[in-house]
Amino acid sequence: YVIQGLALGISGIIFVEILKAAGVPIVFEGTLFFAVGPDGKPTALSNGWIWGGWALVFVLTQLIVWPLGFFARKLPILNKMF
Repeated sequence: YVIQGLALGISGIIFVEILKAAGVPIVFEGTLFFAVGPDGKPTALSNGWIWGGWALVFVLTQLIVWPLGFFARKLPILNKMF
């Protein structure tokens, strides 16, 4: 649980960068991001982008969390904490 936030944030940023590279206009407002429609107003992403993004973020988060968790447990201080 300690490192999941970091991995989830990194995976989310990677997904946003993929959206930008694919030509999807993205606007940030505070900590939220929105796709922009042709009228310049925030709009929802298509179902394909949503499911693809979910799968990408899920897989990347797992690929980051499990190895980091394994090696974090090997550190001298952390192997006694959890």
